[in-house]
Amino acid sequence: MAKRGRKPKEKEQTGYFCKREEDAVVEYLACEDGERKNEIYNSVLRPAFEKLVESVIRRYKLYVPGEEFSDTFNDALSFILMKFDKFDADSGTKAFSYYGTICRNYVTGRIITQANRTKRNPSYGLSSDVYNNSIRYSNEGDKGREVAQEVVKKLVDKITEMTNNPAENDLKPTEVRLGRALINLFENWEYVLTTDGSNKLNKNAILLFLRESTGMDTKGIRDNMKKFKKEFLVIKSFVID
Repeated sequence: MAKRGRKPKEKEQTGYFCKREEDAVVEYLACEDGERKNEIYNSVLRPAFEKLVESVIRRYKLYVPGEEFSDTFNDALSFILMKFDKFDADSGTKAFSYYGTICRNYVTGRIITQANRTKRNPSYGLSSDVYNNSIRYSNEGDKGREVAQEVVKKLVDKITEMTNNPAENDLKPTEVRLGRALINLFENWEYVLTTDGSNKLNKNAILLFLRESTGMDTKGIRDNMKKFKKEFLVIKSFVID
């Protein structure tokens, strides 16, 4: 005999990007009437995309060093609109997921670029005080900045040696790809993934960074992490929450 109970509700994507907005994206892309397209965008899509960009930046803490939130927001929104017509409604992917991924990838890429520029020239985009205080670690009393830097350097050198000699270290191409993403992560952790108000990093943010850097899913990252587990655990003891 079947158990009585309420039928589970279908989970909504978000409160601001649901079926109405998904349908509006499809209609906008198929529409050839400029006036109608403007109407669709201004009445339905603009508020949804503005909320999407704001949510992505705040949720994943994708703050560009030395840049106002409004500048990052406007730049990311403009980039999404530039790529708007790349969405394939027949692919089975939700527009919300597609444009959210574009936004995350774009802003993450800008942060990494900014971090690399800052390291080459500490005066670029940041005051000296912000730069000098930007490296964070889990226990400032026991692990000073110099110690943290030295540990990171050793980890980067070790993984660089491994990925530069894949045959000698028995690394598959996917492991090499993940290793290079880890190098980028370790070199930029103090700029890219720091959580506001905390001296540690967010595991979800790290997973997002590695997924977007390698193109792998979560299972792929875990499977290919085995060769670098020791190095990852060392950096985890310093900076990962």
